[in-house]
Amino acid sequence: INMLVSKIMQVLSNLFGLNKKINANDIALKDLNNKAKILNDCVIVDSGTNSNGSWIKYGNGTMICHKRQIFSNTPIKNSWGNVVESAKLSLGDFPQPFVGNYPNFFIMPWQAFFVERSYTASLTSWGSFYAVRPGGSGTDGMDVTVSCFAIGRWKE
Repeated sequence: INMLVSKIMQVLSNLFGLNKKINANDIALKDLNNKAKILNDCVIVDSGTNSNGSWIKYGNGTMICHKRQIFSNTPIKNSWGNVVESAKLSLGDFPQPFVGNYPNFFIMPWQAFFVERSYTASLTSWGSFYAVRPGGSGTDGMDVTVSCFAIGRWKE
């Protein structure tokens, strides 16, 4: 974004300050090798929100999905070795489906527990997880809040 803002400021300066003609190379976003990127690959082409979360789609085919979900009054007391865990908590579907390889994603807890993935994710679903705490710290009910992020492809 900083590079884009810098280019926009340069174009405005050239248009209004120096009265100089602008060519495509003056405003091109460039990679580390100073090669111009195609603008369509760099821009957001779609974004939105639905009951399953939010998404941003980029011209190069990358998509980022996000959701925050609260599981209210969740018991975390099933003993498993030296930890206690909740029942399996389902995160539902992505707000938009991915294509190709499975997206990279993570689930970040907001309270004092850690996440154990149950590996049920797909191109359309966040999958599910268990909320886990050290043994001896089980609870009959706590709010379990997680933020979920996924990065993958919306087009090949």
